[in-house]
Amino acid sequence: MNALERLLRSSRVRPGELTPQILAQRLKSFTPEQLGAMDHSLLYSARGYAAPEQQDMISPFEHRAFAREATRENPLMALPIALATPIYAGAKALGLTRSRSGASLDQVGQGLRGVGEGLLGAMQDRMPSSIGEETLKRLLARYRGRSND
Repeated sequence: MNALERLLRSSRVRPGELTPQILAQRLKSFTPEQLGAMDHSLLYSARGYAAPEQQDMISPFEHRAFAREATRENPLMALPIALATPIYAGAKALGLTRSRSGASLDQVGQGLRGVGEGLLGAMQDRMPSSIGEETLKRLLARYRGRSND
């Protein structure tokens, strides 16, 4: 059982039953941790069903998921995505883009967090198994600010 499946159990929605429509309908019942664990496709699709007042609640997590998945797939995208994240928010703030949500520091923070998660995921994917999980756990703990040393 993955982290999202465990988190969803507390929302009384089985993982296979979570659709974009259900996510949009029950958005307030999900914790930030649950939203942060969801994939980009689900969050992006849910925005199509979400009411205008819900867009600002979903968008930071959608930005995070996009950055995480793109960076994990191609770590060379980390720098461009990290640079584009605040630039895009600035463009939104200035009204230079057509967007479903307003600009926010939360979007920027979640996007940058997604880049970090994507890089860690890419390292994990490419790490020889001989290095072991303890090294990865220490890196994750440091990234999250909870060093076990």
